Amino acid sequence: MLLRHLQSVTLSHAAIWLLGLTCLIYGSRRALLRLAEKAEAEEENRLAAHVFANALEALVVTTGDGSIVRINPAFTKLTGYGPAEVLGHKANVLRSYHHDDDFYAQMWHSLLTTGSWQGELKNRRKDGSIFVARENIAALFEPGLDLPRYYVASFTDITAQVESQRHIEHLAHYDPLTDLPNRALFRDRLNHAVTLASRESRKIAVLFLDLDGFKKVNDSIGHRAGDALLVEVARRLRACTRSSDTISRLGGDEFALVLERIETAADVILVAEKLLTALSAVFMLEGREAFVGSSIGISLYPEDGSDAETLLKYADTAMYQAKDEGKGRFKFYSTDMTQRQERRLELESALRAAIEARAFDVHYQPKQTLRGGAIAGFEALVRWHHPNLGHIPPIDFIPLAEELGLITQIDLFVLEKACAVGVECLERGHPVTMAVNLSSLDLKNPDLPTLVAGILTQTGLPAEMLVLEITESFAMEVGQGQSNILQHLTALGISLAIDDFGTGYSSLSYLKALPVNSVKIDRSFVRDIGNDARDTMLVSTIVGLAHSLNLKVVAEGVEDNQQKDLLHHHLCDEAQGYLVARPMPADQIFGFLDQAALNLAQQAG
Repeated sequence: MLLRHLQSVTLSHAAIWLLGLTCLIYGSRRALLRLAEKAEAEEENRLAAHVFANALEALVVTTGDGSIVRINPAFTKLTGYGPAEVLGHKANVLRSYHHDDDFYAQMWHSLLTTGSWQGELKNRRKDGSIFVARENIAALFEPGLDLPRYYVASFTDITAQVESQRHIEHLAHYDPLTDLPNRALFRDRLNHAVTLASRESRKIAVLFLDLDGFKKVNDSIGHRAGDALLVEVARRLRACTRSSDTISRLGGDEFALVLERIETAADVILVAEKLLTALSAVFMLEGREAFVGSSIGISLYPEDGSDAETLLKYADTAMYQAKDEGKGRFKFYSTDMTQRQERRLELESALRAAIEARAFDVHYQPKQTLRGGAIAGFEALVRWHHPNLGHIPPIDFIPLAEELGLITQIDLFVLEKACAVGVECLERGHPVTMAVNLSSLDLKNPDLPTLVAGILTQTGLPAEMLVLEITESFAMEVGQGQSNILQHLTALGISLAIDDFGTGYSSLSYLKALPVNSVKIDRSFVRDIGNDARDTMLVSTIVGLAHSLNLKVVAEGVEDNQQKDLLHHHLCDEAQGYLVARPMPADQIFGFLDQAALNLAQQAG
C-alpha cells in the first residue's frame, strides 16, 4: 500500500517536472525567437535607415496632411533645405508656382484613387533657383483608414536632360546661325496663320526676301563675314517687324516673313519699304564697309492663294521678278508672273537639252579696218533656234545659262566652231582673226587655258588668230586667280580684248594691270557720235587713252558712213556693225570675204 502510494507520488512529481521542463524549453525557444525577430527587425530598420540616408534620389516623407516628417541628405543637397528648416512644415515649401491649380488637382486625384503619381515638376530651391524634377509619390494607407497616413516622395534633378532635349528640339526648328525659325517651323506657322485668317476672314501677307550681293561678300571678304552679315540681317528684320510677325531664314541668303492681321496692301508696302531701307544701309564686316540690299516678293492671302505652299511659291516668283527688274525693290505677285515662271522652266529644260545635243548655231560679224577697208576678223556670236519655241534671242538664254552654270559649255562650243571656221578662212587665203566672248564664269575655271589650248590644237588655228573678249565690268573685278588665268591665255599667243568699254568706271589701273591687246567701244557711245558732242569727245578720249597704252580700238554698232568717217577721223582702228555687215552663218563667210577682197582690189586699181 505504501509502495503504491510512493509510486503514485513519484509519477506525479515526474509529470509536473516534465511539464515544467517542457514549458521552460518552449518559453526559452519563444524568447529566442522573439529576440531573433527583434534583431531582424532592428537590422531591417538599420538597413532601411541606411538606404534612406544614402539614397541618391531625394526622399521626403510627409503625413497625410502634407507635413514633412523626414528627409534624407540627398534632399538637402538638391534643395538646400536642412531638416531643421523643413521638418514640421508643409511640402509646398518647394513650390515654384510654374504649375497651375489644375495640375495639382490632377496630381492629388491620382494619389487618392491609384495610390501613386509620377511626373515632372518644376521646384524651387532654397536659393530661389528653379529645377526640373522627375518625381514619384506613393500614398501609404493603413487598414480601416480611407485617407493615406503618409506620403513618400522621391525625385531627381533632370534639368540638364530637359535643357538638352529642349536644345535639340530648338535646333530642329530654328536656324543655328540667326536663331530664326527654319523652313519647317515657318511652314507650320504659315499654315497656322492661314487657318486663323480663314476662320476670321482677314488678310495675311507672305514676303520672300533674297539678299543682293551676298555671294560677293563671301567671295571678297570671306565666309565668316558672310555669317556675320546674315546675323545682322536677322537683327534688322526683327527691328522692322512686330513681335506677332514670323521671320524665317529658309536657307542661304533667303528669308521669309509672315505678316498677320493686315488691313490692305498699303500696310505691306510700308513694311517692305522699311525692310529695303534697313538692308540697303552699310554693313560693317571684318572692319570693312559692305553694301548688299535685297529684293522682295510679296503674295497675299486670300487673293493669291489659299494654302501655305502656294503663297510661299508665289512670293518666291515675285521676288525673282523684282530681281529681274533691277534688284533693290519689291514686287507683288501677279498671275502673269506664273506664266513667265513657266516660260523660264520650259526655257531651262530646252536649254539643257540644246547643250546636250549641241543644237546651237554660230554666226559671224565682220570687223573692218578703218584705214584701208580690209576685213580684219570676225566676232563669233551664238544663235539658238528651237523647233518649238522658235528663235530665242541671246539676251534671253545667255543670262539663264550663266545663272545655271551652263555658260562655259556654250562658250567652248562657240570657240570650237569659230576656230574651225578660222582655219578654213586661212586655208582659203584669208588670214582673219576670230573673236569669241568669254563669260566671267569661264574665267573662274583654272582649267580654261588647258581647254583653250586643246581646242587650238584640235582645230589647228594659230593662237595669234584668236581673240578672247571679256566685259569691262568683269575686268574691273578680276582677282589674282583670274589674272593668272589671263596671263596663261596670253602666254599661248592669244589676244585679249575688253568688250563694252566705257560702260563701267573706266580706269587706267586695270588696263595697265591686265594683259589686254584691244578695247571695243560700246555701241551706246558710237550711236550718237557726231550728234552729241559729249559722245564724240568720249570716243576721241577712249581712242587716245587706248593708243597711249598701245591698245587697238574697235568701235561697235557702226551703222552709217557719218559714224565711220568720224571714227576714222579720230584714228579708231576698226569698225563693226551693220554698215560693214550683219552677222552671217559660216557658209556665207567665204563668199563675203572673196567679195570684200575683190572690192579692195577694184578700189586699188
